[in-house]
Amino acid sequence: MSVSLEQRIRFCTSGDGVRIAAATTGTGPPLVKAANWLNHLEFDNRSPVWRHWIRELSRDHTLVRYDERGCGLSEWDVEDFSLDAWVQDLETVVDDLELERFALLGISQGGPIAVAYAALHPERVSRLILYGSYARGRSHRNLSEREHEEGELMRKMIEVGWGTDHAAFRQVFTSMFIPEASAEQSHWFNELERVSATPQNAARILSACHALDVRALAPRLTTPSLVLHVTQDLRVPFDEGRLLASLIPDARFVTLEGRNHLLLEGEPAWPRFLREVREFLGVEASASEVISAQPPSLPDAALRSRVEAVFDEAIELAPADRPAFLARGCGGDAELRAEVERLLAAHPGPEAATRAFNPEPSAGWATGAHLPDVATEAFLPPDLEATGAPEHLMSALRKLSDQRIPSGDLRLQGAAEAFCIVPVRIPRFELFMDHPPLEKRLAALEKVARSLGKPAR
Repeated sequence: MSVSLEQRIRFCTSGDGVRIAAATTGTGPPLVKAANWLNHLEFDNRSPVWRHWIRELSRDHTLVRYDERGCGLSEWDVEDFSLDAWVQDLETVVDDLELERFALLGISQGGPIAVAYAALHPERVSRLILYGSYARGRSHRNLSEREHEEGELMRKMIEVGWGTDHAAFRQVFTSMFIPEASAEQSHWFNELERVSATPQNAARILSACHALDVRALAPRLTTPSLVLHVTQDLRVPFDEGRLLASLIPDARFVTLEGRNHLLLEGEPAWPRFLREVREFLGVEASASEVISAQPPSLPDAALRSRVEAVFDEAIELAPADRPAFLARGCGGDAELRAEVERLLAAHPGPEAATRAFNPEPSAGWATGAHLPDVATEAFLPPDLEATGAPEHLMSALRKLSDQRIPSGDLRLQGAAEAFCIVPVRIPRFELFMDHPPLEKRLAALEKVARSLGKPAR
């Protein structure tokens, strides 16, 4: 069934006098999308980055979108960028449209806004869907000094580069939002950054997003909630999506495989996202979505990534608290839960100094070491030899350790098995076959590989 994307745009005035532009498409029960950074009602409706979102979410619903204050068709001359102001804008839009009860969607920054609104008005929100979102902005996360500097650098790049005709500065952000975009999609997103807001407004909105914190509000929600997040999101870390789901009572958490912060139409995660959302909203999914979204179609690497993510959180909990967390974190996936429970049974707590996977040496071993920025002794325990690792493997690990490379995933690729070491203070495991070396680590890999007499891969 074709869906008309003809939209009806109207304006309303928020409590502090700011004009907000809102649009509706489709017919059916209302689905309201909370505003998020980088939107423009007219531009998005033609964009290959957002158009499929609008089309599919309008297929069975009246989709309500609006440009946040300072962006798009809404008023740009704005003083207040804050959670309270953003929630007030959402209240203004739904009141102006006379919506009594509706499903609410929050994407990225729109998630905290949707959580805050649902906490204030539980009687009006029938279902809450949160994608690629978070409960705490960057300012409230445990970041290193370097990560804080990176955040400040991003803000400065917006102020300096977004107003120019040259897209080089904006491409940095595009690569974080949609790293797997085509040239056409990248061009459209670069243009969206330019036309959606002034550099000054964009920088102020980004700073306000970093300050968001709804961790105290999320546990108060009584609305049925669905939380979805891609495993390798470069914009909002997967752990933040998982934290958000764990804070909302009885929320269902769905893991999607991918790297794009905004799902693109051609990627495998898109039909599964649609299937999960439509099922949650009580809408029948299409046959293609059902086939594309079946969990058995996931490759082993994808399942291992999901197991790692859930195990990482569960291992930190007391045994009595794990069943409830697994019910939320596994989202009804019996295979995922069985694998996590097997690992928990084998490793009941973070006290173990080492963990080995496929520890018996074979002809073509792959190896990896997660090197946090801590003392060398933390990841080279005295009983390393007891794991059965070949001597050349231990030598490579020691040489990598001596270089004190912070927070990198390093590996020497051999064949189809993996070995890893986990320090006591970082109770998690890594499956390095799925983590390719970062470009900045290639020099170190080449040096070690030469010492072993084999090329780095």
